Amino acid sequence: MCYGSNWEPTLAWLNQRLEDIFPRPWDMSVPRLAWWDRVRHLLHGRLYIVSESMYWLCATSLNPYNATEFFTWQWSQSTVCWET
Repeated sequence: MCYGSNWEPTLAWLNQRLEDIFPRPWDMSVPRLAWWDRVRHLLHGRLYIVSESMYWLCATSLNPYNATEFFTWQWSQSTVCWET
């Protein structure tokens, strides 16, 4: 998994495109939920990820084309539980 501040414009664009997919509410006076909140209402349960090794890369440069400067988190024998 890779993330960093250089990904913010891309994630903002993706968020806008996902908002275009979902229909607008009939009552415009009610604030519209973001797509992530709507997905959380639809999907409930637990997600377990068990792995021998896990690497998370955080980009340290603001340049989106830089492929060499990363801060790496590394785990061995890891278990992640995501519950909604």
